Amino acid sequence: MLTVLLTLLACAAEETVVPALSFVTPREGDVVTAGDAVPISLLVEDFGLESPAKHNEGTPEGYVLLRVDGVDAETMADTQTEVVLAAGVHTLEAELFYLDGDPLEPAVVARVGVLAE
Repeated sequence: MLTVLLTLLACAAEETVVPALSFVTPREGDVVTAGDAVPISLLVEDFGLESPAKHNEGTPEGYVLLRVDGVDAETMADTQTEVVLAAGVHTLEAELFYLDGDPLEPAVVARVGVLAE
């Protein structure tokens, strides 16, 4: 009985690691120069980034899909890239995917709105 109780307590004490994703730059509401390269920097926690060509089933690693205004813009195996934006208000969205192309469940998504002038 004591062994079962200790096992239950050990299982309850284990924390589930949940990947996290956020924009470092740009920040919400930033004004950027239209037509210039806008540096994108992401913070990815508890999830390894790899090239989608690697494909390791069942591992906590994958890639970031970057979208601009809801349109797929780039598959990222790194946390740094650049995008060129036309004048106007834009939404940048980053989402984590496993190497096999499946999104994480629940989805791990970061969004930021910017103005290009």
